[in-house]
Amino acid sequence: MDPLRDIQLGGGEQYGPLPGNFRYTVREGYTALVGPNNAGKSSLLQLIFRSLFHDAEFSGASTCYIPSDREYIDSTTETGGRTLATWNGELLAALRDAPLPMTGGTGPPRGELTRLLLHGNFLPQMNRLNGLLPRFGLPEVTLSGPQHVQFEAVVANAQGSGLRSLLPVLAAVTNDDISAVLVDEPELSLEPRLQKSLRDLLVETAETKRIVAVSTHSHLLINRQLHESTQIVTRTSRETSVATVATPKELYALTFDLLGSSTEDLFFPKNYLIVEGLSDQVIVQRVLDLIGASASNVKVLSAQGVDEVRQREISVIRALVPLVVNDSPYAGRVVALIDAPADPDAMNVQRLRDDLGDRLHVLDAPSVEAYIPAAFYERAGRSKENDIEALSAVQGNLVARGELKRAISHAITGVLTEADLDEIPIIRDAVYRAADA
Repeated sequence: MDPLRDIQLGGGEQYGPLPGNFRYTVREGYTALVGPNNAGKSSLLQLIFRSLFHDAEFSGASTCYIPSDREYIDSTTETGGRTLATWNGELLAALRDAPLPMTGGTGPPRGELTRLLLHGNFLPQMNRLNGLLPRFGLPEVTLSGPQHVQFEAVVANAQGSGLRSLLPVLAAVTNDDISAVLVDEPELSLEPRLQKSLRDLLVETAETKRIVAVSTHSHLLINRQLHESTQIVTRTSRETSVATVATPKELYALTFDLLGSSTEDLFFPKNYLIVEGLSDQVIVQRVLDLIGASASNVKVLSAQGVDEVRQREISVIRALVPLVVNDSPYAGRVVALIDAPADPDAMNVQRLRDDLGDRLHVLDAPSVEAYIPAAFYERAGRSKENDIEALSAVQGNLVARGELKRAISHAITGVLTEADLDEIPIIRDAVYRAADA
């Protein structure tokens, strides 16, 4: 993305959370500013407006800043002699020395912004606006009486908050006189599918206007086709910084971590814990219950031997692989618990070590039954020695062996308590790692 203009605050100037000597480069095209609350995103967007207003190319009615407090709109297109240039001048006066206060009431009336934005070239612009509304499932605008804006015979200011929040944005993108569109929280009151429609429209708009920049808390406003179009705003006690997303992988991590999205939101588990067999699964699930891990947090998968653990790992990592980046949300989230392998140097064991690193937990016994302390068996009314001998005796009978392992695991989990977890530290650590991954 091409740099367009450098902004630098003076050494003694403080602009909201943005400290003196803060520097920023305004770029052409679409930019999404993301980051935690109170990091300074809105302040930065207003600082961009202030800078562009003093640029000959973007001054007057060529720049549009759409604030987040835009829930009220006038229901007429009559301007009463007011112009966007005048409105912008009043906005500049309100935010010249400091960002707009969150309490509102400062600067020009927000309600008249939409009608002022509609007067680029009124009739063609209204036609283009009506052409965009079906993308959002909205009816077309009609004008009645003293140019009252209506949707299905209901005036605009009586419409839902989503439509009222969206209308000034649509007015801005259809105004040919505007070269820079700056929108604070474009996602306001819009359901997720409409947020994606708005993102697509804004990205398209950036192909015809020089600057489209948004401040957002929604990962749906990120342009995944161009990772460097996203910038992360962070703030410490001493400074505010802006970092451009450098790789597709970083963009995906941002989506899942910084913006708070996760596979849980899609009813997929957050993490996976893969174990070798059904008896391991029963015991591990009991440990998860004991530590209070929610069902949506960790899904326990049972494989059939260490080779199948590797195949399960590959399957999970491939789940939800995004179309635009060669990565997966599960790439760093899969945890595996395996028995002590008969051959520690076997290819699939080594691949598990390479893939998972410290997320691979290996029992120091050839099976979970051999790992569980004898005292747990006694408390469950069983004998560890006898059960291990019985398992060995039915080694070639998969049905009988499976039934016996199931009986042992259910008996053990029936007596297992949280106080016992320190006696099975490898299982405990694997479960905690999966719950915290």
